[in-house]
Amino acid sequence: EQNDRASADRAEAAFRWRYDLKERLFTQTQSLYYQDDVAGIQANIEQSAALGYKLLSTPGHKLNVGGGGTAQY
Repeated sequence: EQNDRASADRAEAAFRWRYDLKERLFTQTQSLYYQDDVAGIQANIEQSAALGYKLLSTPGHKLNVGGGGTAQY
C-alpha cells in the first residue's frame, strides 16, 4: 500500500522444466502467468525455450550460459 491505496494486486504462477541432453548441454522451458488488477493487466502469459551449456559446476559454484526465445500473449 501507498498512501492508503493498493499499489499492486498481483497473482503469479510459473513452471520451469530442464532436461539434460548431455553432461554439460541442456534445454529448458518456462511457462509464466500473471495478472495485476491495479496495473490493469488482466492476463500476461509467457512461454520461453532455451538451450544452455554448463561452463562450471562445482559444489560451491555453478556457471551456465545459454540463449533462447520467448513468446508473450
